[in-house]
Amino acid sequence: MTWKENFTLSFQQVAKTVKRKTSVCLYTETCPAPSSPSVIEEDSVQFNKLSYLGCTWVKAPRNEAEAQSAMATLRAESAIPIPITLHVPCGPDGSVRIVDQASGTEIASFPIYKVLFCARGREGSVESDCFSFTESYRSSEDFQIHVFSCHIKEAVS
Repeated sequence: MTWKENFTLSFQQVAKTVKRKTSVCLYTETCPAPSSPSVIEEDSVQFNKLSYLGCTWVKAPRNEAEAQSAMATLRAESAIPIPITLHVPCGPDGSVRIVDQASGTEIASFPIYKVLFCARGREGSVESDCFSFTESYRSSEDFQIHVFSCHIKEAVS
């Protein structure tokens, strides 16, 4: 098994665990038909009842403290969180997609193998309903962290 397949399986296991623990908050459904012919729909697990708080650059993509700091900053600065659907692909060659629920517009999309690290907000903190993941952006030296909040706090714990 290649590192790409191993990582993808690890990320998908996290998605399955979250789905199993949060069936009340985050539900899965079959992907809707693409809104435009240029969007290729793939087999994925969809997570709803999430809001996108935004993304920011990080220097250390696998650093828990930096992830916690980014979650706190984006939580504080996010005036209007965007209700989204998070698509996590079922296969190693798929893409993670962040889609605006109101318009169906894709906010961000990147291959699952570019996801480097996942973190959740600390229990008891303002960010306890948040989670994030870091992606390798365009090059091996540029990293972005995407931050989300769950509409039902218990789904993240």
